[in-house]
Amino acid sequence: MHNVVIGTPAAPSVPRDATREDVLAKLLQHGMETLESLSRITGWGERDTQRALLSLIAEGRADCKSRNGRRMYAAKSRAARGDVHA
Repeated sequence: MHNVVIGTPAAPSVPRDATREDVLAKLLQHGMETLESLSRITGWGERDTQRALLSLIAEGRADCKSRNGRRMYAAKSRAARGDVHA
């Protein structure tokens, strides 16, 4: 799991006007994470983080999987989402 806080030099680069969903999608491109770790990384509360994750899942941009009894979130590839321009 990553220990990066958004806005630090090691954090993924996202535009200032990016939505929470965009930020999480960018983070999830680097690997699977738990709700707790995403909340810690972003500095958002768990409710706000979960709301953004659910939006990503509903849009088909992320997926939730169970690993060792924990919910893990991952980005879906463009091909997996059916994007013909992947």
